[in-house]
Amino acid sequence: MHTQIDSYFQALPVPPSTHVIIEPHTDVLRHMREQGWYDKKGVTVLEGRWQDFVGTKALEGMTFDALYTDTFSEEYGGEGATSLSWHP
Repeated sequence: MHTQIDSYFQALPVPPSTHVIIEPHTDVLRHMREQGWYDKKGVTVLEGRWQDFVGTKALEGMTFDALYTDTFSEEYGGEGATSLSWHP
């Protein structure tokens, strides 16, 4: 589940000052809301697929130190891959 890696990032000795989560699955979003992710300091939750936000004001001017992508099927079927890119 998406929140495992997000919990890892938040538990770092120096958590990210800005933590953007893009999530398309309504049940995961519901779980995140129940777990308080929408209210965590520095966390922005964008509801939808990452492709929906490329080139939009939601990400305008942002730069990222790390990108974690979980490409498990956005349609709830099939297999996907996971990767983490770190850019200090």
